Amino acid sequence: MSVGVLIAVTGKLEPLLVRALTNHRGEVSVVRRCGDVGELLAAAAAGIGGIGVLDASGGDVSAQVVADLARHGVRALLLAHPDDVERTAALGAAATLPLDTPPAEIAERIAELAYRGEEPEPEAEAAAMPPPPPSPTRRQLRAEAKVGREARIIAVWGPPGSHGRSSLAAALAHALVRYGRVLLIDADLAAPSLTPRLGILDDVSGLATLSRRANQGRLDEEVLAGAVIASHGFDLVTGIGRADRWRDISTATIEPILALAREHYDAIVIDVESVPWPAADGYDQFGAQPGAVREEILAAADDVLVVAQADTVSIARLITHVQSHPVTEREHVVVTAVRNAAAGSDAARSVLEVLSRFTSVERATLISDERKALDAALLAGAPITQSAPHCAMSLVVGELASELMGTAAPARPSVLKRLAATFSRSAAT
Repeated sequence: MSVGVLIAVTGKLEPLLVRALTNHRGEVSVVRRCGDVGELLAAAAAGIGGIGVLDASGGDVSAQVVADLARHGVRALLLAHPDDVERTAALGAAATLPLDTPPAEIAERIAELAYRGEEPEPEAEAAAMPPPPPSPTRRQLRAEAKVGREARIIAVWGPPGSHGRSSLAAALAHALVRYGRVLLIDADLAAPSLTPRLGILDDVSGLATLSRRANQGRLDEEVLAGAVIASHGFDLVTGIGRADRWRDISTATIEPILALAREHYDAIVIDVESVPWPAADGYDQFGAQPGAVREEILAAADDVLVVAQADTVSIARLITHVQSHPVTEREHVVVTAVRNAAAGSDAARSVLEVLSRFTSVERATLISDERKALDAALLAGAPITQSAPHCAMSLVVGELASELMGTAAPARPSVLKRLAATFSRSAAT
């Protein structure tokens, strides 16, 4: 069966490439010669073709374009300027060739892509093989991997409502500093708040910068270092600043951003919005989709903190969410602001009883109401674990950080030992 080829190539190369593809007529056939990338995307959305050949030297081909083609079942072959092949290859296409490659070689590569796409899946052979042994759970892996483990990605999310999600994300990032380098990302595209919460005056969105450079295939260590701000012992990637800029963040760039961050950090905490977006059907099928970035982050996270507040409305929303999306092993329910005034006498017990009765949640992390300490932390522009390290919330967040990292917190020397070490150094000098 012949695979349809969509071509968006300009200049003298287009007729030469079409002529070269006629030698592979039994394998591929040109079904549309497009004037630009937009026309090729429209053809792909209409179900025309299985391979798209695009001239990427003009700068109008991005990682999101390649991802949109893949979403419609079209593999991309990009033709790049000879000096720009490495950057273009980072866009994630099935193949990338220099623009000066002979048309016959390009046609041969297209035929190879078509052949690879038509190879049958070895279902019968797979069925005959014995089932693999059960994989260890995430908790077992965290307990066993004491050294050499890659960075953990922890998404902080929750049902709609103001329940201290961003405060928890900042506190958790600060608590994780004792385990190594920590990156906090403000990926709340509806109401970003980490920048003012941490007392940072910055109008430049680090997340938009990373997304833009990743979409161009230009994301590297230098770009990452320039996009973060050192804050309270960890690095911060600032959010978009205004909710109307959510289109600046491309879904196709989340994976490369997180992959690069894993190489340079031991823990990555991501604050994700909980606002329910409208249905995506009313939006451009080739543009950014509201809520799609959140779904990409939640899918990539090793752990997801599902945060709710201990009051009637928030717990009801949590129950509704858990009933439709059962809690998995990588998800941790965290209930904040636990207080008798909102949850009745013995609030902690009441919350756990309600969750066990109406959901499958067997355990949850409960954080008592720390309004005064949280207000002081907000006024100081600091995480509560820094401004009030001995309050109940800070202690619980520290225990949660230990659980997520799968190890006990590094031992801290006692006050007497620190004083003795100080006097010893003074005597030596």
